[in-house]
Amino acid sequence: YGFDKLIRIAGRTLRGFLFVINQVHDSNRFTFSQMRYPSFHVTEEDDEGVQLFTSNVLFF
Repeated sequence: YGFDKLIRIAGRTLRGFLFVINQVHDSNRFTFSQMRYPSFHVTEEDDEGVQLFTSNVLFF
């Protein structure tokens, strides 16, 4: 499906990847207006990982 390419170019860090995914979701809202996409926000980040906040549930 091409997800491997998206993941490789989407960001060098998890925070960067999640930012790009949010942008992809935002651009898809015009094409798929009935679909609700999740939004990701990193609230904390350190050497051991990230604390992630998500909003919205996927509905098809």
